[in-house]
Amino acid sequence: MTHKNNSDAVWKCLGKDLKQKPHESNITNHQLSSMGSGDASKEKNVANLMDFEQKEGNRREKGSTKYSPGDLTDSMKHCWEGGSKDEEEEGDDAYAIGCNSKPSFERGPEKVGNMQREAQDYGWHKDVVYRHCRWSIDDLRGHVEKDRGLLQPRPNHVVLVQIGSLIPDQIPIPFQGGTSNSWTSDTVKMPCSSSNVYESSIVGRMKSRWKLIEKVLTKPITSAHDIEKAIKAYNKKYEHVWKFEALQGYFETIQGAEKEYLLKNVIPAMAKLALQLPELCPKPIPLLKRGKTMALTLSQQQIACLLSNAFFCTFPHRNTTQSNSEYANYPSINFSRLFEEWTPRKREKLRTIFSYFCRVIENMPAGVVTFERWNIRKDEVNWKKSKYKLPRLCLRSEGNIEKDGAGMLQVDFACPMVGGGVLGSGLVQEEIRFLINTELIVSRLFTEKLDDHECLLITGAEQYSVYHGYSNTYEWENVFFDKTERDSWQRRCTRIVAIDAMRFRNPNDQYRKSYMDRELNKAYCGFKESPILSQKISAIATGSWGCGAFNGDPQFKALLQLMAAAVAKKDVVFFTFGNKQLKHELEEIYFFLKTKDISVGTLYTQLECYCSLSKEGKRDLYECLQFLLSKAKC
Repeated sequence: MTHKNNSDAVWKCLGKDLKQKPHESNITNHQLSSMGSGDASKEKNVANLMDFEQKEGNRREKGSTKYSPGDLTDSMKHCWEGGSKDEEEEGDDAYAIGCNSKPSFERGPEKVGNMQREAQDYGWHKDVVYRHCRWSIDDLRGHVEKDRGLLQPRPNHVVLVQIGSLIPDQIPIPFQGGTSNSWTSDTVKMPCSSSNVYESSIVGRMKSRWKLIEKVLTKPITSAHDIEKAIKAYNKKYEHVWKFEALQGYFETIQGAEKEYLLKNVIPAMAKLALQLPELCPKPIPLLKRGKTMALTLSQQQIACLLSNAFFCTFPHRNTTQSNSEYANYPSINFSRLFEEWTPRKREKLRTIFSYFCRVIENMPAGVVTFERWNIRKDEVNWKKSKYKLPRLCLRSEGNIEKDGAGMLQVDFACPMVGGGVLGSGLVQEEIRFLINTELIVSRLFTEKLDDHECLLITGAEQYSVYHGYSNTYEWENVFFDKTERDSWQRRCTRIVAIDAMRFRNPNDQYRKSYMDRELNKAYCGFKESPILSQKISAIATGSWGCGAFNGDPQFKALLQLMAAAVAKKDVVFFTFGNKQLKHELEEIYFFLKTKDISVGTLYTQLECYCSLSKEGKRDLYECLQFLLSKAKC
């Protein structure tokens, strides 16, 4: 697939024919004079670009090999050049952005004076900035909408419980109007379906796999080896393929009462819960497919049952991800991969997951969780003509999304296959969230790979664990008792939206206009109100989305999220996860734009120009915006 040069964005925004477009770095007076009399504003913009490039060229000639972010203000710092080395993960390593950055504060009086004078030449005075645009997290939190009225069935909202049974502190009763024998391409193929069969030793005779599963899981389980033996008994195809080193290694690391409790109480109870599948989930579970707007509500008990089946690897047709397999476009759900190669990461993942099972076995939660998938049209928002102004913003270097973002729409820095590497080796933002809010894992059972204009919203997922560390330093710390209030449908008032950013092998690729549009549309899709179960949310809790292993530019992606939030009519709380340098940089940029009263459309036009200038390598976003906006009529 070929792509147009990044510079196309600038020439489109200036209204020039791409076929007649010169190369930006070689714009000449002759080319300017060739413009018609009606192109005065375009000529001015091109001249501005020439002026900016000439200024930057002069700066490089004076000995700077890289663009210095400190050339305008004495407090600017830069995380792009000195950030910590990204780790290849299945999810995006966004927490690690710039953790080891080395800002430079060593500037002499003469240089500081020059920078201050140059900043004033751009029409902006730094002391003005800090008198405006400061909001606390409580200013933006807003009111949590708990009264949802009566849950009403809809054609695009499947509810797996009896609506009349949604009573506080009572486990909802499963809906009894369907049959668990469903075996279609639009529903989850259930282990207990009569169509789930295997060929017996007698040629041509088929037997029920569920009856085999029942027979195996009712036998005593006293060791990790017994778990392995049971799982392989009804997965004969993988008997000599699957390894259980991580599971065996985990039980070797725990001793005494903890090990005895798991093997004598928890594992047998999990097996019993898994075998309740026909009674707890009799109604077919729809697949949330690409291009479809659909919602699904399950009880927390039903989710625990489904996850118990995932633990024992009972789901048919879900053991391979080959491109020609039936569920190649879905995430894995059976835990077989989690049980494979032993690593310290796997140990901590299993500790976190067993903590969840211990909790639900001891005291089954009495609520429901809703999963909503929707999409937007590619042209739903005309970004260039948008008149919305940037929303209110609270920047925080301390805290995190799951704790401090209570009552807000919390962003999951997702993979297209939701959950990323939660059942594999991945252990960054998305995987951690799926571990501590363990019910999120069940979304992998029915959610097809997200397309460019789609998102997944989960409402009501409970948190069961607390942790410390990140990636290789992640450790389960303790059980967590979630006190988040429930709404009238008995869902925890926790809303998590999964939006997947693009992964850029070459970081410069993100400055192509088509990719910028894609990220804007993806963020807007996740930030807007649900078209299925509309609910008012005042603010978004997010961070450096797509800026870790996915190689996104933290400043650039932060602006894209702000623009999307503005059109979605929501404020933003942005967590930099300990990166004070990034927090300060974003403050500088945001405050400058707010004092200019910039609209989304104006900012979009300037970012097009910025993308053109960055086609060969990243330019300083802040200084470029200052320059372009000083020359434009905003």
